[in-house]
Amino acid sequence: MRLATIIDNIERFAAKTRMRPQLSGNDELSHVDQVLHEMADAVEAAQQKERDLDQMKQQFLATITHELHSPLTSLQAMLLMMREGKFGEVPEKVKLRASEAEMSVHRLIVLIRELLDSAKIEAGKLDVQLTNIDLKNAIDQATEAVRDYADQKHVVIETQNLQPVFISGDHDRLVQVFINLLSNAINASQPQSLVRTTVGSTRGKEVRVSVSDTGSGIPKEQQPLIFEKYTHLQQGSQKNIRSTGLGLSICKYIIEAHHGRIEFQSQEGSGTTFWITLPLIARDNTSNDKLSQM
Repeated sequence: MRLATIIDNIERFAAKTRMRPQLSGNDELSHVDQVLHEMADAVEAAQQKERDLDQMKQQFLATITHELHSPLTSLQAMLLMMREGKFGEVPEKVKLRASEAEMSVHRLIVLIRELLDSAKIEAGKLDVQLTNIDLKNAIDQATEAVRDYADQKHVVIETQNLQPVFISGDHDRLVQVFINLLSNAINASQPQSLVRTTVGSTRGKEVRVSVSDTGSGIPKEQQPLIFEKYTHLQQGSQKNIRSTGLGLSICKYIIEAHHGRIEFQSQEGSGTTFWITLPLIARDNTSNDKLSQM
């Protein structure tokens, strides 16, 4: 409940206490009991109103997301097919325009998803389901998801030490995190530069995945706020890319829901490295054992 509502109810109680006639005995207790009940009713009414508003907001966002996401996904697929010549040969100039339109549609899809996820986090309803998964599969899927985008930006992406790594995690949510980190790294990079994903371990009980670029780095004044909502990265070509500023705050929530950590190191002019640390799970095979020896 909002602080203003609590203060308002307290002030009403104080006003009633000052204005009432002097009472004694049972009348005094009865009056106090009545005022307390009125305060409790007012508090409950305010809380219910907030719950109703939150529910309406969730329903509105869910409807908007569905109504916009489906046609945008179809449009993105058609643009990709056009660019790949599935509808017949098209001039290179048309392919270029189709590629630019495809990137714009993709950004809209990401914006819609981030707005909905942020609203779910506020309501405590963002679903993160932990099961035994191979982290390698999530990294592979995220890398393939951004490969076309990297090619269009003429940025090279590579992975190091990628092998089966077993954790308790939500595959789809981790793919979302890695896509966000890789996309940010690609945006920050100059053509012909390298974005690298590296898998290692810490103390044999955790896996650490880093995503690094050699871009312009994050300005020092932005770094303390990097995981706050609505913080827009202003590095490299990202200065010209509009976003919600929600991506990294959502990543932080997802990783912490995995009992992990997300951290970063950045130096202006030298690039940025984000790393995610997640707990390993015990396995009968030697995959995690090999990782712990790196």
